[in-house]
Order: sequence, then C-alpha cells, then structure tokens
Amino acid sequence: MLANTPEGATFFVMEKDTPGFSAGKGEEKHGIRASNTSPLTFSDAFVPVENLIGDVPGKGLKQATTVFGYTRLMVASMALGGGEAALDIAIDYAKQRVQFKTTLSEKQGYTHKLIVPHVVRFAAAEAFIEEVAEKLDAGQQGLEVEGSIAKLFATECANKAAEDAMQALGGYGYITEYEVEKIKRDVRITSIYEGTSEIQQSIISTFRWKKTRKSKGRYYESIGEEMDRLASEDDGFGGRVLALAARALNQTVQLVNDHRLTRQQYVMFMLADIMTYVEVGASLARRAFGRYRSGDAQAEDKFICRLFAGEVSQMAFGSILRIVTGGGIFDQKAAADFLAAIALNELTTGCQDMIADMDRLADIVFER
Repeated sequence: MLANTPEGATFFVMEKDTPGFSAGKGEEKHGIRASNTSPLTFSDAFVPVENLIGDVPGKGLKQATTVFGYTRLMVASMALGGGEAALDIAIDYAKQRVQFKTTLSEKQGYTHKLIVPHVVRFAAAEAFIEEVAEKLDAGQQGLEVEGSIAKLFATECANKAAEDAMQALGGYGYITEYEVEKIKRDVRITSIYEGTSEIQQSIISTFRWKKTRKSKGRYYESIGEEMDRLASEDDGFGGRVLALAARALNQTVQLVNDHRLTRQQYVMFMLADIMTYVEVGASLARRAFGRYRSGDAQAEDKFICRLFAGEVSQMAFGSILRIVTGGGIFDQKAAADFLAAIALNELTTGCQDMIADMDRLADIVFER
C-alpha cells in the first residue's frame, strides 16, 4: 500500500485481517475480468512500524520511481504479447478466407492496412524492450524514462493492432469464439495502469528536454551520428532517415525551450511522440544491423527497418510542422525558414519505395 504520512508518501504492508481494513465488492470491468479489482476501505486501521517498506517513512515516491524502469517494461511486454496474439489470429485467418476468388492475404487493403504496419511496430517494440531489459540485467540504473518509452510505444501499438485484428476478421472479430475481441478488451488496460499514456508522454518530454539542455544537444546528436555511421556501412536499415529525424528533433527541442513552449502540454506531448519513435527506431536499426554484421540477419530485417524509419519520418514531419506553425511563435516566412534550416522536407525520403517494401514483407508474413 502507498499512503501519505507526516513524512510524505510511504509504502507499507497491510495484512488482510487488519482491524479497520476491508475490501468492497469486486468491480465489473471492461477487460482483465479474471483479475479481481475492488475498493479498499480503511477506518482507523493500525499498521505496525515493522510493516514499513524500507524501514524509513516518506520514501514512497522515490521507491516507486526506482522500480518504474522495471514495471513499465513488464507492462510493455504484456501488451506486446497480447497484440502479437491478435495479429497471429488475423494472419492465419487471412490465409484461409477467400473473397472474390482470392484469399485476403493477397489483398493490399488487408495486408498493408491491417497487418504489415503492426508487424513492423512490434519488431521495433521488441527490439527496444530487449535492449532496455539487457541494460537492467547488467545492473544499469536510471532507466525510468526508457521504461516510459517502452510502455508508451508498446501499449499504444498493441491497442491499435488488436483493434485492427477485430476489423480484419470482419463480423467474426466481434464474436467471442474468435478471441480477438477478448484480447482487445484485455490489452486496453496496458495503456492505463502503471501510468497512462499521457503520464508517459509528460515524463518522456520533460526528462528528455532536460537531458537535451544539460548535454547541450549531444544526446540526440549522438543518436544521429550513430545512425550516420550505420548508414555509411549499409544504408538499407534506414539509418540516414533516422539521423535526419534525430537532428530535426534536437533543433525543435531547442526551439521549444527558447520560446517557452514547454509550458504547453500538447506541444510537449508531440515532442514525446517524436522522441519515442526516434529512440525506438534507433534501437531497431541497431539490433538488425548487429545481426547483419554477425551473419545472423533475417530476410525481413531491412524491410522492417526501412518501413519503421519511414514511420519515424512521418511522425517527426507532422509533429514538428504542427509545433512550428501551430505554436503561435512564427509568422509564415519565419516558420518556413526554420523548417528549411532543419531540412524537414528531407524527411519525406523516408517513404521512398515504401509500398514495395510492404509487398516484400507481406510475402514473408503470409508465406506467399
């Protein structure tokens, strides 16, 4: 339990038979119905000092923050598993369902809209989750922001994938027997508990903004340099596009700081989304290129990396455009000058040959 004490928020163990403590009727929930949720009531319930977590009161928020790097990564993994399960059902269904003399797996309206984008995003989520998990296993501390990035990205992607899996099955998707509607209900909670997506956006944008200022722009510039080095060896992993996005983000963070747009929560949310996609994209490219170097590359690695780099470019392009033109800080000419200075239009190259790459990835996913 976590409660306020004179010294501040404090964690403690509350035994279920403690006088004055009672649990109410179980709630009827949208999903995760097998997990009991009920209101807890405390009336002069006495907690002995030995039940304090950490022995010293007032350390609750610090203790909670310390574990968020772990627990939010766990929620991200849960969401990833649920989303992938829904996608597996939709992929298998598409191989069997014939519509107008061909299976759904042959139709771009099904594959390219409802399936392939999620295959790409889940590969990116998995790469980032594994990278953070390896750092945690190695004893690295201070990964709370990485936990937030993993949770924000994986849970939002899983929710969208489960929604599209229901759509992919048509009327069957709405029927309990086919399971995807249950997965959709269950996976929905992952973007709410352990901190909502909006809380994660606040954490990511605030701490990465501060890190960018403290490092004088080196944090995202170093990602750009790393992606440039990768692209110089083999530009098939989207490294050049990711480098462009990282540098455009870097300069936009500086702009937001200089014009005090950090006070506008919506602007900070847009920054958080770009930050998330840039960092997840770099992790995906890093992992795929590592496999390529070691001779363990998978056939789909380059297609997935290029497609996700394209998503990063679209995310960065749209969000930066809205910040600069919608933030009320520039007239039309000044906005155009800034966008030209950060080479925003070059990000459109991230969509080069996108449909062809989706065709190739669909061939692999649907075993065509």
